[in-house]
Amino acid sequence: MKFFVYDCLIFTLLISVSYILDGYLNAPFDKVDVFAIFVSLPILLILAGLFTKMFLEFDRMSKTVKVIITVPAFINACLIVALIGPIMFGFGV
Repeated sequence: MKFFVYDCLIFTLLISVSYILDGYLNAPFDKVDVFAIFVSLPILLILAGLFTKMFLEFDRMSKTVKVIITVPAFINACLIVALIGPIMFGFGV
């Protein structure tokens, strides 16, 4: 259960960060895009580090079980963002 909650939280953060950055990263690239990339890179690296640390922390679980738990956690994270997103980010459903 702990793995599912951590996984869901990390996916929710990743989807939220991706949505926020989507408005800044557009073609053609200019100074704002480069700045957004430099700001987002540490955030994404921290999320990747948390995801890796979480997978290593639960080393007693087999990788198959981790993948089976990760799929519903991702779906749950999508539902959380779809329900809470309009409140936090102001986009419509």
